[in-house]
Amino acid sequence: MSGYLRLVSIGYRRRLAYRGGVFSLIWLYALTFGVMICFWRFIGAGTEGETMRGFTYPETITYLFLAVLIRNFVNSDLDIRLATKISSGAFAGDLILPLNPILGNVAESIGTSLYMFTWGSLPIGAALMPFVPLVGTTLARLPAFAGTLVMAAAMNIYINYIAGLMSVWTRRIAGVLALKACLTLVLSGTLVPIAFLPDWAASLARWSPFASLTHVPVLSYLGKLSAGDLTAALAVQLAWMLVLHVLAAGLWSKARKRYAAYGG
Repeated sequence: MSGYLRLVSIGYRRRLAYRGGVFSLIWLYALTFGVMICFWRFIGAGTEGETMRGFTYPETITYLFLAVLIRNFVNSDLDIRLATKISSGAFAGDLILPLNPILGNVAESIGTSLYMFTWGSLPIGAALMPFVPLVGTTLARLPAFAGTLVMAAAMNIYINYIAGLMSVWTRRIAGVLALKACLTLVLSGTLVPIAFLPDWAASLARWSPFASLTHVPVLSYLGKLSAGDLTAALAVQLAWMLVLHVLAAGLWSKARKRYAAYGG
């Protein structure tokens, strides 16, 4: 366990040493949210007190605000880092680690998420909160929100790990990252709440692992999940976590053999 905790610390300190890029990311997220606010203010003009697909205007703004903060928190560079290791030959080091390579990468990425929360989500939230009409939550909802948020961060790490491993077969990962970014942006509810999608797309999104990354935590914060719905959402998150772990382990096994065949 101490080895994994050390990797968590390494992930945090690595981002702290190169925090210039993170500050740029903060400005990017803040700018993105500013554009979204302008767009939804135009869409929601004159609709105060009314609901759109089950969301009032303040709830929609709160949803998008939290979506930006959550995406910043769960953001991990594991996919790019792993692809770089594979292309540079440093991936061979993972083959001789005295720790489980999957859990080791997960631990290091947890450190990255903690850094993004401390130096990303909190500053963005503090800076933008006075300027947006947010709907608060209750203390009773916070444990469920925290639970779904932790699961979201862990699931995102696994998704990035799987995407990074694909570079063993594709060599260039740009296309894989573009596809992952597109699926995550739409199916997680980060671009717009999933309820605003066409019915068939909303149904697909809700059962995909991507909905657990943003949509489920925000709905739990807003109190739009009943006790039964919240239990079901947590069960779906846990099920996808297990599926992603098994998939990552299977891909790791195949990637290790294929990489060794290349002479790594």
